[in-house]
Amino acid sequence: MTASIGPHALADSAAGPWRLPLSSVSGGPRARTSGKDCNADSDPSARLLAVKAEAGATPIELTRANAPGKRDSGTNLASSFPKWAPFLYQRTREAGSRLQWFTFSSSRRYGLRNPLPGSDENPNGTLLWIAAVDPDKVALGQEPSYPALVLPIQDITTSNHIAQWTKVIVPVIR
Repeated sequence: MTASIGPHALADSAAGPWRLPLSSVSGGPRARTSGKDCNADSDPSARLLAVKAEAGATPIELTRANAPGKRDSGTNLASSFPKWAPFLYQRTREAGSRLQWFTFSSSRRYGLRNPLPGSDENPNGTLLWIAAVDPDKVALGQEPSYPALVLPIQDITTSNHIAQWTKVIVPVIR
């Protein structure tokens, strides 16, 4: 088994030429395995990274966003399907400070609840989580993430995989 970066979940940032690829422990990008190795939605070893969208750029692990919670039994949390928010935010009152949010699915435990039922590939189901990234730290090659938190108002009796962001709300036609 080797670590590989999978192209199955690249997400482009509105903050600049950044991407959120995933890293997983697998037989490599051309492995022909079945089961949980390298399946985008159920690979327990999937971890979030940030990387400049240029050839040869070094990926940066999002250590704080990947960190397990108090009730998680390890670091294999099946974090996948990252999606950048289409907006940039001011990180502090300091002019020019930037922050960008992204969502992802993960099988980490939510509060004091028991994990959601999963499948034969991953015993725990997934919920949607959100974390922030400082895009200027990505540009400097530094760890840019903030700790993740669960998105409220989602059905916690079923697995959830991909959050959808929008810039425009279309009114209901009556």
